Amino acid sequence: MPAQTDDKVWFDSQRRFAGICADVATFKSQQQNVLLLAHFPTTQSLVQQALRAASIEFETFSLADSALLCSMESRGRVLVGLVRAFEPTTAQIGSTRQDTNFRIIVAEHHPINGKDRSLVATAERLPCKPTVCFHGSLDDPLMKHFGSDQIVTLVKRLGMDEAEAISHPFVTSAIRNAQEKIEAQVQRDVACESMEDWFRFNLRKS
Repeated sequence: MPAQTDDKVWFDSQRRFAGICADVATFKSQQQNVLLLAHFPTTQSLVQQALRAASIEFETFSLADSALLCSMESRGRVLVGLVRAFEPTTAQIGSTRQDTNFRIIVAEHHPINGKDRSLVATAERLPCKPTVCFHGSLDDPLMKHFGSDQIVTLVKRLGMDEAEAISHPFVTSAIRNAQEKIEAQVQRDVACESMEDWFRFNLRKS
């Protein structure tokens, strides 16, 4: 099974975080460990707030925890942190495969596709072979940059269930193509607290 599954795109951020919490709760009930990552600190904070509101216990994930990902004895653990802390040790990546129920949920895409590719590539090298699922929403800056307002209008016009995520290989591919267009325009990558700030400081307005 490939590490990356199809994206889940939600109608808005509120439903995205609710959907993430629902997935986390399901995996916990199945005794699977979950690593919940965000590219930006603001998103990480919002994820933590959503988990607390849903009464889901979690631990903060740090760089030191990377070496423990495939050897956690307890099941149903939830770790929340930033993508930049996801750096497993060389020894762990090269170790014998371990059958650990382990899921990686990413609460957002990075506007630069290379950042997401690096995360997925790292996950694929882990011996416990976790799955990776990216979540997004039609109101996040990446989607709005490419005119998601038109999709919002279409969803409402068709009477689609706004509580359900859109998930399809075509959607995953379309987001990747959008990221690559942004990546071609970016001359620098200034670290920012939020995706909104990232677009403000890194992408020239045409």
